[in-house]
Amino acid sequence: MAPARTCTLLGLPAAGVLWQWRAGPLSRARWLTLAFALIPPYVHALVWLQVGGLVSGWLQGLGLPPLTLHGWLASWFVEVMAHLPLSVGLTLLGLHMVDPRLLEAGRMQRPDAPMLRAIAVPLAAPAIAAGAALIFILNLTDYAVPSLLSVNVYAMDVFAEYSATGEVGPTLLLALPLVVIAAFAILACQSLLGNAASVRTHDRAPGGGPLALPAWLSTVRGAALALLIADLFVVFLGLVVATGGLGEMRASVASSHREIGFTLATSLAAGVLCLPLVLLAAAGMSAPGARGWWWRLLVTAPLAVPAPLIGVGLIALLSGVGAQALNGQLWLPAIASLVRFTPFAAFVVLAQVRRVDPALVDAARVLHTRPLRTWGQVILPMLAPGLLAAGAVVFALAAGELGATLIVAPPGWATVTMRVYNLLHYGGMAQVTGLCLMMALAGVLAGGLAAHALARWSRMLAGGEER
Repeated sequence: MAPARTCTLLGLPAAGVLWQWRAGPLSRARWLTLAFALIPPYVHALVWLQVGGLVSGWLQGLGLPPLTLHGWLASWFVEVMAHLPLSVGLTLLGLHMVDPRLLEAGRMQRPDAPMLRAIAVPLAAPAIAAGAALIFILNLTDYAVPSLLSVNVYAMDVFAEYSATGEVGPTLLLALPLVVIAAFAILACQSLLGNAASVRTHDRAPGGGPLALPAWLSTVRGAALALLIADLFVVFLGLVVATGGLGEMRASVASSHREIGFTLATSLAAGVLCLPLVLLAAAGMSAPGARGWWWRLLVTAPLAVPAPLIGVGLIALLSGVGAQALNGQLWLPAIASLVRFTPFAAFVVLAQVRRVDPALVDAARVLHTRPLRTWGQVILPMLAPGLLAAGAVVFALAAGELGATLIVAPPGWATVTMRVYNLLHYGGMAQVTGLCLMMALAGVLAGGLAAHALARWSRMLAGGEER
């Protein structure tokens, strides 16, 4: 809970600054915050461990006690740094959804600071709260970062139980408290998730000039944004410095070519296989009333399941239908990633569905007598950017998946994340940094492609470039 609250408190002022960048290259560059959110959290853990080692050496040189980056406080700090880009990006999305005409009317009645508190923040609250709930669930059901910082969390016990006994029943019972807590979080934010996926169809920026805010508020907003930028700067600079140069990075990549190939195959399979599923899910979630609520509950349910339990469930499912011989096949990691990350892709496509003008679809149905022709020539092209973004998001997240993959990966096969995780525990830091830099660049590239596709298509639907 603490990392989610901290990310929300820092994400709102930082996103407020980015929200004011409404013109020029900065208006498009601000959406890269969502791309940086796809950097695997263990990459942040690695970099901050290295920073902690440097600071410890400096302190010891001054005769002071060394800094130990282990324990609960260190885990909280790294989790906040890892998920801050996601919190900022979702908060920015929520602010972007606010109708600028309401802000213009509010500025005519009240100063800018009270106007933001009374209008902008409440209207953006669904996206802000949904982001906090998402970060809470991600922290609750994952163990990679805490285990690297010598913190034993409950999700790790689930993995250890199955590794030690191989029994599905005791593992399920052990994971039940996590599932119940995460399920309550999902139930509590169902309406928020539905509203957070709504995106306004107009891109007109609010008029009236720059916001006039108190000095203390401007300082807080600037400090939060500076922390976000420093976090991303430290991650990439730390990896580049630790890697030691292009030659060392090539050597790290060459020594892991088998893992890289397996990761690419698994991630691409998950990214492609999710597309028909998210089309169906987005259509159901966009339905009004109770039907849309139940669809959102069904789609988000996998988020409540700890990653190790997804792997255990897949193995149990195969065993239950008499397919024991299929356990450990190469496609199982792709299926595990598909189960874990399809909800994220579904909300990306849902946002795109809600940007489509219903009048265009109605006109196509009048002109076309065959529904498949309407779907193929009108609806699918309008949804194509959302599908591309959804596939890119699942690809990046699947590349960094660890909890379920450790259980279902076949013997002798490993992903890059599995190799990095093992090397971080048993040495080999020189190989790790090059692989982590590659993973960070891959995550930003996939996220940047998704953000560019959605932004480009949004301007096309709006009939011109965003001012």
